[in-house]
Amino acid sequence: MSTSATYPKPFTLAEVADILRVDYHVIYREVRKKRLVAQKVGKEYQVHVEALDRYLLEPWQNPADDPKDRTSGCAKTMSGGSSSTMENRFPPGYAVGAARKLLNSR
Repeated sequence: MSTSATYPKPFTLAEVADILRVDYHVIYREVRKKRLVAQKVGKEYQVHVEALDRYLLEPWQNPADDPKDRTSGCAKTMSGGSSSTMENRFPPGYAVGAARKLLNSR
């Protein structure tokens, strides 16, 4: 008796960018900085649903707290403040629900 498990199809970086309503390069930068876990398959990155959930639910780190961050002081100042947190940009659970809705529509 064999049972085959069905796995949810992972998202591409472009799909994640659409879900979060941000530019593709923002998501790519998050993957490069290892804030969002993604697997490179061939020439494209894939983000698993649980990795996206984890990314959205864990608190964001202030860029000024990251010693390896090489962002200029001006960019830190422009991106800082209360509007740079995920809680203020999206209602609670927005992206997680949007991700699941997109996944179910496939």
